[in-house]
Amino acid sequence: MAEELYLRGADVRLVHGQGAFQPPAFLPMTLIRSYDEYRQQVGELAAEEGCRFGVFTAAVADYRPKRVREGKMPSGQPWTIELEPTVKVIREVREACPDLHMVVFKLEEGVSHEELLDTAAKRLEEGYQAVVANRGEEMGPREDGGEEHVAYLIAPPRFDAAKLVGKAGIAKGVADHLEREVGE
Repeated sequence: MAEELYLRGADVRLVHGQGAFQPPAFLPMTLIRSYDEYRQQVGELAAEEGCRFGVFTAAVADYRPKRVREGKMPSGQPWTIELEPTVKVIREVREACPDLHMVVFKLEEGVSHEELLDTAAKRLEEGYQAVVANRGEEMGPREDGGEEHVAYLIAPPRFDAAKLVGKAGIAKGVADHLEREVGE
């Protein structure tokens, strides 16, 4: 997503967590190591003067440990981790930056296509300008015979669910949406 926008000339600031995937070195990127660091970094970037758009591609963490234990856990002993819900960063950004055009993602599993679109419509009612919604079970064919993600971009004024296939197709669809917004 960030690469597609960057290659189209956008001033991109990628906030990226640790993982196996490494974005291209040419992308301006901040590596974060915790939920709290993500929350702070995203809040600061969204509030920067001149920031017009925010693309929130995934939930960072819906839960986190209620208590963090220091040091190594003893071997062979059972232990339980109690989790607590985290603050929804997109809601916090929405409240703090009401003029920011936000594209948010919503992944659901075990729901029908209609239920997915209803969930996306509720997100729009919450004040987000566009929702990329997908079901974990829905995959589309790739040219090489494999399968790839299918998602739907839902945005006013028509609320059509534009079908996007594959990560590159999803990135292109979101970039096209944002270019239309810049032109208006």
